[in-house]
Amino acid sequence: MTATGRVGVPETEGRRVYARFELSNQIKTCPTADGYVEGDGVFSFTVRSTKNQAGEGSTMSIDRQAKAKYKGRVGENGYLEGPVTLEMDYDFTQTGVTRHAGGGLTTIPSTPSHQHMTFTFMVPPGEMALPDLQGFAGGDPIGGHYVEAGGFGLTLSFWGGIFYSIAQTRWRQGECAKVVFDPPGATVALGTETTVEVQVKPKESDGIADAMSYVIPRADAGSVAPGGGSSKEGSPLKITYTAPYKKVADPGFRLKATSRAGVAEGEWKAALGTGWSGKISCIRELTDGGQSELVGWSSHSSTKVMYDVKDEVATATGHGEVNNTATRRQKALSGRNITVITQQTESADGNVDGTSPATVSVSLDKAKGTYSIAASIDSNITGNRHTSICGKDGKCQVSDSPFYVDSCVQDMRGSLTNLNELHGSMSDTKPAGYYRKGTETLTVTWDLSRKGDAK
Repeated sequence: MTATGRVGVPETEGRRVYARFELSNQIKTCPTADGYVEGDGVFSFTVRSTKNQAGEGSTMSIDRQAKAKYKGRVGENGYLEGPVTLEMDYDFTQTGVTRHAGGGLTTIPSTPSHQHMTFTFMVPPGEMALPDLQGFAGGDPIGGHYVEAGGFGLTLSFWGGIFYSIAQTRWRQGECAKVVFDPPGATVALGTETTVEVQVKPKESDGIADAMSYVIPRADAGSVAPGGGSSKEGSPLKITYTAPYKKVADPGFRLKATSRAGVAEGEWKAALGTGWSGKISCIRELTDGGQSELVGWSSHSSTKVMYDVKDEVATATGHGEVNNTATRRQKALSGRNITVITQQTESADGNVDGTSPATVSVSLDKAKGTYSIAASIDSNITGNRHTSICGKDGKCQVSDSPFYVDSCVQDMRGSLTNLNELHGSMSDTKPAGYYRKGTETLTVTWDLSRKGDAK
């Protein structure tokens, strides 16, 4: 606020007053994992006045400033435990100077004063609840402005308590903490037990908060023991979940926790019965070689793919290699004789190793008593193939190209004797290569199973 004296009014003409007032509080919305909630406060009042009348001018400056540091701690019940402490530093400074009509100068000596005080207050439940001021300590009664500093401290305590009350409401509404389950969820066979570890963490910082948790009962979702308990760093709450003996719509349990980091609620979900898990192995080998008057060749290629399946999520690990050579010859006249000379030599070498997400799907035909399994690689497993072609003049052309591992096998079939167990193998050999004189052999084995409901 700035006030300027009106011209023509002797009492105010030539006078100017500037005043600035600040009351500010910043309290952390969320506690740390160990429950501490800190904040800062400022309460200041500054006045600058000037006066120029009858050839005489004066300036006066008065500064009053209190800076506060708040510190409170949240208990395992999610409320502030004990009083919040306010450490305040209060400073008062007054300076001034007067220039008289005759030219003389009078300076008002600086009068600084400092007070350090500690205030405590309780924050009751409820948003915007009025704090309970407990008292204060410290300060120097003969150091100047003692009572004034106390008033500033009480004002900061009151408004700091209001802000803490608002923050407390928010962390108790679940804005600051989360329940963490280990494992976060699981597929559970019907009627079996699974151990779940429970801890509470702040949403936006590190650490584990001391907490008290209790299970919110849900009908037909499985049983839980114990129904609640405490957890802390290095000592999670261990809950045993027992799955129901028949399929239900929403198995699992809900849990609510009060902690030093705030109130949190979470849900642990179970899937009843496991999906198909196990392994599928496929090996395909091609071998060929031969010799004639005008061509000689040797060829070998191999593809090996292992499908690892866990709860119907598959990963393929693939290996492929190829090694081919060929010599092409032609007849030529040498003098009066016909001879055979090398026209061209060829070679190709490649190698590839890698992994890829894969898809393995099972189809059961209970009416016919059969099943089929399909397997495929979702993305390319790529390596390099190096090719060299050399002419009779000794000059060679070389090139590189991508070399892929394919799915190796796509369809496996068998008789259905157990709804939860699929085991089998197949092999096949057929002609391949130049003149179909080589052989290609395919060998596939599979071993898949699941647990839980077989319906």
